[in-house]
Amino acid sequence: MKNKFFMAYAILIFTCLVLSVILAFMVYKDYIFKSDTTTISEVTKKTSKKQKKFTGERKPINIYVFYGEECAYCYRLHLYLATLEKDSSINYKFNIIDYEVWHDSENNALMKKVGQELNYNITGVPFYIIGEEIMGGYSSLYNEDIVNAINKAYEEQSDDLVAPVGVGNIKKFNSSSLETIEEE
Repeated sequence: MKNKFFMAYAILIFTCLVLSVILAFMVYKDYIFKSDTTTISEVTKKTSKKQKKFTGERKPINIYVFYGEECAYCYRLHLYLATLEKDSSINYKFNIIDYEVWHDSENNALMKKVGQELNYNITGVPFYIIGEEIMGGYSSLYNEDIVNAINKAYEEQSDDLVAPVGVGNIKKFNSSSLETIEEE
C-alpha cells in the first residue's frame, strides 16, 4: 500500500515539475503576458501593403493610452513613455493623450467604441494606439515595438484613428498614485 501511495505521489510531483517547466518556457517566450499587438491594417484591411511616402511637413502623431489609475502595467507603460518624452531624439514625434477608464465611465465607453470601430477585442488595460498599431498590455519587451511604431507613424504621418470616433475626458496619468511599484 505504501508503494502505491509513494508511486502516486512521485507521479504527481513529476507532473507538477513538467507543467512548471512548460509554464516557465511559455512565459519566457512571452506567450502568456504579451498581449495582442495588431496593426489596424491587419484588422481592417484598409491600408495598402506599400509603405506610404509622406513628403510634406511632419507633425507629431498622437499616442492614445487608455489606462486604469491603479493598474501596474499602465504605470510601467507610462514610466517608459515618460523616458521617451525626455529623449530629444524622439520626443518631438508624438503627443500622449491619456484616457483613464476605470473611474471614468465616459472614457470607458470611448475605449469600447474605439475597439468596436477598429474591430479589435479589448481585453484590458493598458490599451493604446500608435499610428496604425493597436497594442494591449505592457512589458519591457514592448519597448522596441513602441519606438518602431512611433517612428513609422511619424514618418508616414499616419491618420489619427481615434479622434474621429469621439472625445473623452483627457486626463494626464498621475504616477504619484503608484509610486511604490518597482521597475521590471
